[in-house]
Amino acid sequence: MVGGSGTLTVQASNYRDEAGNHCVRIVISDTGVGIPADYHNRIFEPFSTTKESGMGYGLWRAKTIIESLGGQIWVESQMESGSSFTIMLPALVEAENADF
Repeated sequence: MVGGSGTLTVQASNYRDEAGNHCVRIVISDTGVGIPADYHNRIFEPFSTTKESGMGYGLWRAKTIIESLGGQIWVESQMESGSSFTIMLPALVEAENADF
């Protein structure tokens, strides 16, 4: 989001993964400038940043925490169209009557 303008959207939903496991899916999207495709994997590396300030530690730490909980995080982004980060976490409790 250039200059602090744009829209940030957060969505959370119940989800079943390919193996049929109950998960929580969180999608955080923005309408910013996007992330170059060749940088998608590197943004999760420690001390990797495209900004003049900051340490490049945040997304690496988030990924470490998410993976320690048995989850996954990934990014989808197109230049000039924004980015979406998807977080998948295993559900902690199997809900017998949950509407998945």
